[in-house]
Amino acid sequence: MLRNFKFPHDGKIYSFSLHEPVHGTLQQGLLYEPATSMTVMEILRPGDTVFDVGANVGYFSVLSNAIAPGACRVFAFEPNPVAFDILTANVAANTPHNITCFNVGVSDRSGTSILMPRPDHSKSRLLHSDGKLAPSEGVEHSSVPVVSLDEVADQHGIDSIRLLKIDVEGFEPYVMLGAKSLLTSGRVEYVICEMNNEDLKLHGSDQAQVRRAFEALGYEIELINPLSEDWCQGRTRRPYRFPETIESNIVFNILCRRR
Repeated sequence: MLRNFKFPHDGKIYSFSLHEPVHGTLQQGLLYEPATSMTVMEILRPGDTVFDVGANVGYFSVLSNAIAPGACRVFAFEPNPVAFDILTANVAANTPHNITCFNVGVSDRSGTSILMPRPDHSKSRLLHSDGKLAPSEGVEHSSVPVVSLDEVADQHGIDSIRLLKIDVEGFEPYVMLGAKSLLTSGRVEYVICEMNNEDLKLHGSDQAQVRRAFEALGYEIELINPLSEDWCQGRTRRPYRFPETIESNIVFNILCRRR
């Protein structure tokens, strides 16, 4: 079921399905993950290209399109078939648009991976073939196709990406490995990356490793204030430099800005 919502940043009406995690905040006339949403709106310009990895139901894809409807090119990747159906419905309800949806996961290489769905499909998790994380016995799982961003960019002739958004429940290091050419060549100007300490550790990584990897690639890092806390002293963002770390079970985002 689709309902119309007014995005508070521009007062325009957009259609969105009544599904979590986003509809509750939209119903209140608020932006979902407001500091992250405001960061996206600050960064994007008409004509930009966006890669939305872990698009879920498509909130950030629709928001990216709303900057200049039909003028931003958005590639949305979502492996969960339930979330993907909602994503495509949300995209179709908001025209004009230039959003291409892919029912695939994103990894370090093309192939297949295991998807562990959850009741909250925004928390579904991919497992890598390296065996660092295996499906629990008796838990529902399925095989899904995965792609690398370097291959997608080559196939579609993408020379530059203004914003790469990664929200993949601890699978972020594999997404980065599959975007090595894009990231090392400077073709990605900004990255918004989720920091989920618990899920990163399950995949054999941690927040510090991800941040060091981005810094080694030539990015400066800012902390984006999470919805449930104020880690930025009332601001949307603040510089997030080593050796500072946030040891918390709260999931938050960082902004990586090309130097």
